[in-house]
Amino acid sequence: MLWNSVATGKRPAKHGVHGFCEVLPDGTGIRPVQSGSRTCKALWNIASQAGLKSNVVGWYASHPAEPIDGVVVSNQFQAPAGPPDQPWPVPPGSVHPEDIAGELAELRVHPMEIERGTLAAFLPELRPGGVPDDSELLNPVKHRKLGSLMELIAHTSTIHTSATWLMQHTEWDFMAVYYEGIDRFAHEFMHFHPPRMEHVDPTRFTRYQHVMRACYRFHDMMLGATLDLVGSETTVVLLSDHGYHFDHLRPAGPVNKTNPVSWHHPLGVLAMAGPGVRRGQTILGANLLDVAPTVLSLLDQPYGLDMDGKPLLDALDETIAPRHVISWELIDGHDGRLGGAITNGSDPDAEQQAVQQLIDLGYIEPLGEDKQQRINQIRDTNRVCLIQSLMDAGDTERAEVELTAMLEQRPDHLAALELWVGCLIQRQAYDEAADQLDQLSSRGDGKHRLALLRAQIAAGRDQPEEAMSILADLQPDAASEPSFRMQTGYLLLERELVDEAESEFRAVLERDPNHPMALDGLAAVASKRGDDRAAAENCLAAVERLYFLPRVHLRLGRILETLGHVDAAIQATQVACHQAPEWATARRQLTAQLRRADRHEEATNVAFHVRSAVDRMVDTHTASKERVNAEGRQSATEPMSFKDSARRILVVSGLPRSGTSLMMQVLQAAGVKPFTDNRRSADRSNPKGYFEHEAVKRLAHDPYVLQGAHGQAVKVIHALVEYLPPGPPYCVIWMQRSIDEIIESQENMLQHNTDITAPKRDRNVLRQVYTRQAERILSLLQRRSDVKLTIIEHRQLIQRPIETVKFLLDDLDLTADIKQIANTIDTRLYRSKS
Repeated sequence: MLWNSVATGKRPAKHGVHGFCEVLPDGTGIRPVQSGSRTCKALWNIASQAGLKSNVVGWYASHPAEPIDGVVVSNQFQAPAGPPDQPWPVPPGSVHPEDIAGELAELRVHPMEIERGTLAAFLPELRPGGVPDDSELLNPVKHRKLGSLMELIAHTSTIHTSATWLMQHTEWDFMAVYYEGIDRFAHEFMHFHPPRMEHVDPTRFTRYQHVMRACYRFHDMMLGATLDLVGSETTVVLLSDHGYHFDHLRPAGPVNKTNPVSWHHPLGVLAMAGPGVRRGQTILGANLLDVAPTVLSLLDQPYGLDMDGKPLLDALDETIAPRHVISWELIDGHDGRLGGAITNGSDPDAEQQAVQQLIDLGYIEPLGEDKQQRINQIRDTNRVCLIQSLMDAGDTERAEVELTAMLEQRPDHLAALELWVGCLIQRQAYDEAADQLDQLSSRGDGKHRLALLRAQIAAGRDQPEEAMSILADLQPDAASEPSFRMQTGYLLLERELVDEAESEFRAVLERDPNHPMALDGLAAVASKRGDDRAAAENCLAAVERLYFLPRVHLRLGRILETLGHVDAAIQATQVACHQAPEWATARRQLTAQLRRADRHEEATNVAFHVRSAVDRMVDTHTASKERVNAEGRQSATEPMSFKDSARRILVVSGLPRSGTSLMMQVLQAAGVKPFTDNRRSADRSNPKGYFEHEAVKRLAHDPYVLQGAHGQAVKVIHALVEYLPPGPPYCVIWMQRSIDEIIESQENMLQHNTDITAPKRDRNVLRQVYTRQAERILSLLQRRSDVKLTIIEHRQLIQRPIETVKFLLDDLDLTADIKQIANTIDTRLYRSKS
């Protein structure tokens, strides 16, 4: 899920990948999640549409390889098959284009090719003179850990050799390489890392204690080789989706008896270097969703407003000017996606090996013998992951819809029932939550988790004594102690026992000084004491460690406003709304703050609303398009869809002074009602009127301004036409006029309509800027599936009105008196001529 969020800038609910495995399209089995499971475009698909070449190596869920403009080496390519002296065929569908599969196959490293000298860098006792050549420690069959180490080195080396060969032997603009090695090394060997854990045998500790340090050194060397190959003119972005506990925070006990995810540290790493990157800048406020928009900005491509992340502007230098479109899903063109149910290009044996590897790593539970049970298990697991993702985004309404549907089919599913109780608590339906919890408790599962939920219900019912009594009866283990102490701390705060609450939060911080929610607890303590400055400092300390904390940003917004920092307070609350778009509490706080700051227009059009509105419109548009095509009717992109005069919107656009007002006048004469509020009066520059609507100026921030414009003609300035929201079909009429005439007309307008003498602008600069803007916008419009573009030459409309009006009416399927319309064109107003 996480690596597909990195590649798309979207959460799982949008990109469609909800787990490691998926049910086969025909419902007869399971397989590792595939490239066709992703329901939106990844960076390499967008790059292909934009005319850029990409190389993708080893990325999660990249099999079968997509036919992008470039090369894909899927995450099944490196899997070894049999001994090294036996044939090792390239898995079907693992390389695009197929004609280079042979060359890449020669670069693969087999585990049995890893020599003793290489292994000695990880296991020093294997150095010459350490153990005899016939020792079992050198036999990967009898020495299972050695076999695992050899397989990990080979796997990682194959990814690296493939990537570096492509760097050297192909033309490319963008590369995405996923080194899975560190994560898998850590799952296998981190419990041997110093200091020795209590359950680890001293002899095995001595043998394996150096593996993780060598693993990181190995990856540093590969990074160094990559940087040497690509050179300083290439921008490099290095990231991980999470960290790994290596100290006292490691879960106690044998690895196979602990949750593998509990070993993950929530903080990953992000580093960038090269052209477009601000050297020496600390990157603050980053999360996985921000990677794709940032990379697109570095590639000089717009990011989609429907992406959940944003470009990391603080990390980019002033030469990078991020642009955006409504959604790349609305822009047609060859993107290389496979899409839909993939029934070929798969190797069942390789798929089952991959599934077994996920089981060995602990990422999925061992599968039962019953086939239907296995299928149900994966389907349920993925649905729970989707629900958790929705809850994480603050979209509890949709989470509840998914939960209701799931529980109708699986009324006894424990994880779903616990999530349902969590949703009920979140919307304060405490009686219903208590009833559900009673049913769960009767099963005897998850005693600690259920007790924590019961305490939350008691606290919500304003029964802090009962909540404390429930927690007092618990004896949490090491894994659950932080959650136990955090909940106890918040309960103590509700009872105004501030000192006792602070003790609980500080106990958590003693164990983990970087625990962000414990820092938030201290912020709440400081607020109770009226120490707003200390509260703000603790909030900032929390979000420095983990930025994606909507609740902390919301608290920070309240505190900063109390301290008198109004703009900063609004920004903090805006972050909370951005991170949890459907969170009503954050929405209300932001609206109130904006109104208190006399920013009333923004208060009615806050960022969270725009974001969710864009998402809904994109969903509706793409679903409608898929439904029409699936039913075999006329495609939504064919011309017929633009002839519905009651539903479509005629959009008149072009550079300023290109003749847009004249075209609005022509359309009105043809019987099309103009979408205008008549606020701007006619003047010397436009004696017949401007035909504008003031609300359209907010189009970049409010997709609802065109509601009510169906069947009408609306004038949209060139800088805003790319923000047309999805939904209705648009017939865009672009007025093309000589740049020199446009500039001269603008200068004349400034002279006539203002009392201030406008400074003379450099015509060469304006000419270049306008030309680039027009080319970019026309390119975007031509690729949008919901736009039919018609270009009208301004001079042709003036000098050959009959022919031009006839062409326009035929193109728009309008019936009107051509000569009468042509007679409304006043050639005397054509004053600025080149």
